[in-house]
Amino acid sequence: MKLVTTLVTGRWVPVTTALMLCATIASAQSSDPRESARTHLGPVYITPSLAIDEFGLDTNIFNNPTELSDFTFTVIPGGQFAVPFGSRGVITATTLAEFIYYNQYSSERSVNPDIKVRGDFSLNRITLFLSPAYVNSRRQPSLEIDERVRHSSTDITGGGLARISERLSVEVSGGVSRVSYEEGSIFDSTSLRETLNRRTRSASLAVHHDITPLTRASLRTTYSVDRFEFTPARDATSVAVVPGVEFKPRALIAGSAAVGIRRFRPENPLIQDFTGVVAHASLAYTLQGFTRFRFSADRDLAFSYSQSAPYYVTNGYGVGIDRHLGGKFDLTSGLNWLMHSYKVIDGIEPIGDKPPIDRLTTWSLGVGYRLARARRVGFDVTYRERSSNTDFFIPYSGLRVMWSVDSGLQRP
Repeated sequence: MKLVTTLVTGRWVPVTTALMLCATIASAQSSDPRESARTHLGPVYITPSLAIDEFGLDTNIFNNPTELSDFTFTVIPGGQFAVPFGSRGVITATTLAEFIYYNQYSSERSVNPDIKVRGDFSLNRITLFLSPAYVNSRRQPSLEIDERVRHSSTDITGGGLARISERLSVEVSGGVSRVSYEEGSIFDSTSLRETLNRRTRSASLAVHHDITPLTRASLRTTYSVDRFEFTPARDATSVAVVPGVEFKPRALIAGSAAVGIRRFRPENPLIQDFTGVVAHASLAYTLQGFTRFRFSADRDLAFSYSQSAPYYVTNGYGVGIDRHLGGKFDLTSGLNWLMHSYKVIDGIEPIGDKPPIDRLTTWSLGVGYRLARARRVGFDVTYRERSSNTDFFIPYSGLRVMWSVDSGLQRP
């Protein structure tokens, strides 16, 4: 599902959802790299990878009503590196670099590095972890920003997980992240550097309970503070309480789901407060070993570049079906809806005659051939259509016909 990939790698996952994802990664223990690595050089265990994310035709590369098409491909070399320290500690690093090529529009070519390092150290019932990450991308940051602009994100998360009993554990974590747009990043006559450069500090407390060997329930409380570098009127604090459940891949339903409440309080009294439901779900059910049904949902807040509508509520839903066709062939299909509902500043007239709502619908259909357990060659057709209830957003549609080769290595 290309839409989900773009939003995640562009670091525009809403704050609460991002912290939930980081915490899930932090609490999960990786397999021994000495067993899963493909090769090793002295104490370093290495799993190299090479993927082709896209190779084909995009009929609307600028996401405009006037469609301009081009041939494009994205090559992603990368690798996972691990250095274990006995049975107590391990340092792992995942590095990727996107090389994006456009044949006719050379201005859209880019190189986008993505790096994550993580260290774990166990002391009996306590596991300490520290994970810095860095991404520098020229992809489109979000649905609302149609320009490819250079932006970077730096994150560091750390904490500890204490096992109280065989089934009960408590996790404490904290982190700092910084989003930066380069000087001269302009969209819709607005400087993205001035409206979106910010630093987020967060702290999280979670209680996990293993209900069964395949099911875990959690309750997480997250407190975050956003401080904008050039527009302090956008500063805000946020508290979220989110219970959730996680199912291991061998469970009847695999994946995770969390639904809770978030209270968002801007420091500027003219910006509307928000208290409401936030959610994240990614679930899959396999029928008789041949057909896999997928469901995803996301609801949270995200900051907008707009000076009159500083943030929006994002609602995203997706369904998909994967079918094994026999042998090494499979068929995939998906349908995704994404909607942004903007909150305008009190005292300012709505953009148009009503508060703006931006929508994107994506259909996809593909056929794949599995070369090995973690490698797949795919041919996918994706159609995107954007609409809005105001003239603030430009409607567009576009078709992408792409080949891809998946190396099986997850992005940082």
